[in-house]
Amino acid sequence: MDKQLLIADLRDEHGQGILADTPVVSADLVEIGQVGDVRTTDFRLSMLMRRDLYVPASAVERLADGRVYLTVTVSELEDVEWDRPSLFG
Repeated sequence: MDKQLLIADLRDEHGQGILADTPVVSADLVEIGQVGDVRTTDFRLSMLMRRDLYVPASAVERLADGRVYLTVTVSELEDVEWDRPSLFG
């Protein structure tokens, strides 16, 4: 069984992890919201005028410059099934 990627495993070049209120940027470099709750395997993405999403750690490309960069574009966010948090937290 593959080990599930944990939010705590994700660090920027300074060793900083994902924190609440950190800006979140899509793969097409659009700032789409900010980190809400940080959980074990996902985090809540709070966006203005849109539903919150629970972004899995596997969808994080990198942490840099005080931002979380995702592997998905703005248009791809319409099709993801991240409406509910992971059962594993």
